[in-house]
Amino acid sequence: MKNLILGFLLIFPYISQSQTTIKEFYEIFKHEARKPSQNSETNKVFIDEKNAFIKIENPKETDDAISFKCFTKNDKSKVFGFQYSASQPALGIFMTRTEFYVYQNNEWKNVTEQVCPSVGFKDFWGSQPLPERSLNEFNLHLILPQIGTTVLAKSAPATKEQFVYGNLPKEYMKTFEKRKFKVIELKWNKATGKFDIGKKS
Repeated sequence: MKNLILGFLLIFPYISQSQTTIKEFYEIFKHEARKPSQNSETNKVFIDEKNAFIKIENPKETDDAISFKCFTKNDKSKVFGFQYSASQPALGIFMTRTEFYVYQNNEWKNVTEQVCPSVGFKDFWGSQPLPERSLNEFNLHLILPQIGTTVLAKSAPATKEQFVYGNLPKEYMKTFEKRKFKVIELKWNKATGKFDIGKKS
């Protein structure tokens, strides 16, 4: 079973002369989870133009939020990150999702594998012998920064729905807590326009 990859969406857009601010870029961004950029009782908008970051959340639902972040390459081209909720409260599942896209010729193209390094269970487990395959399930949350350009990859336990017949293995949680690392830094590389695996803690 493939691990769920959760946390944020990186976008490579075509940059026209008319878009210069993070808000202007967000206005042309298209995604089914996109939230409106106008404030309301259920839509609190926070825009930090200095750090090219937007967060929009529902004050009444703590898990209902999105983040939008700009990363700049050495050649001044820009990459945008989008983090959104992929939760299913009815099933007791609370998570964010990570996807990656480019914007070319007025179309968004998924480029997930080209932008973000593959981060798996073994990256958090350390040098100790891996547990049996059935206990390798986990969820990966990628957290966009408001300040700086380092994305945090955080490991979270799998839910029972990720296992056959919805049964959480008896030894799963005990095994999961034995992982050596809980957070891995993904460092933005301005030269390549990709994220590299950095410090683990």
